[in-house]
Amino acid sequence: MVRQGKEIVALGDDKEALIQERDEANRKCDGWQKQVQQLQEQLAEAAKYMPAPGEGPRPTTPRPDWSAMSGEAVSEDMREALRKGSSVQNATVVYEEMERLHQELEGDTIPCMGDGDDVPAHLSWVAPNATEGAPTGTVKRQTATLPETRARVADPWMLRMRKRAQDLGRKKDSEPFCEFVRDYFRDRCADKHVAAQAAYNLHIDADRHGGPPGGRLSEAICYLTARVMHDDWSEGVFLELHSMLCAFARVLGGMCGKDGSVAKRDVNALLEDFFPSQPEHVLHEARNALTKDCPGAPRCFSVGNPGPHRGRKRSIYEG
Repeated sequence: MVRQGKEIVALGDDKEALIQERDEANRKCDGWQKQVQQLQEQLAEAAKYMPAPGEGPRPTTPRPDWSAMSGEAVSEDMREALRKGSSVQNATVVYEEMERLHQELEGDTIPCMGDGDDVPAHLSWVAPNATEGAPTGTVKRQTATLPETRARVADPWMLRMRKRAQDLGRKKDSEPFCEFVRDYFRDRCADKHVAAQAAYNLHIDADRHGGPPGGRLSEAICYLTARVMHDDWSEGVFLELHSMLCAFARVLGGMCGKDGSVAKRDVNALLEDFFPSQPEHVLHEARNALTKDCPGAPRCFSVGNPGPHRGRKRSIYEG
């Protein structure tokens, strides 16, 4: 028996059997050659991640050069932390340092925008401390945390919806949202300067905590509020979102069993019905958020309780 392409000497009755054995051997040989080629390709790919002679082991995933970054640290504490910490710890250290620098750059005051026609109503203000160098004056910067900003944003929206319902009953047009925000703070602050200061700080904090949708620092209600105050979006977006959340809560509440729980398959089906155009990974995040505590799920959508589930729904709605 020889390789394909060469003749086989006639051996009587054994000729056909030998031809079959030759063909089978050739097929096996071809298969082995393919396997060898695949192994060679895999070894070549693996060599990219193997350390060079004399080097230590390389990480299995790309990581920042923390040792180089420690040389750029602005404090000895940060430099020491970057030299010793894990990637997760180091990322936290860098984030906290960025926040600190942000506060330093932001300063203790906010320059007012004046009272021109192009200035949003809630920011229209010339402060009493105006000088020749700062003709519109300044207000004090009072940074709010994310939970504080979320609460400060939620209260005006609740009152806004209540007032719009009253105006609708009286067949009256509601004022623009920015005028409502201005009046909201003036009704709560005896001093108009303090009211303007509260409006400026809310505007900046909503921008700061809104961030780009889907980002680590993005809070959906802050992002939506910032877009409305910038006049990029109509406040009707919030009203539609609120109506959608209420409808979702009603449907979810009606699906509860005697023990107050909802079957996971029913939650999945409901999400797919409400958000038919969303990709699977987005629906998966919403399923995880809802199914962690299905017994209390309907209460997660009650007014005044933003909660993680409601925030995730806002993100899906916006995205």
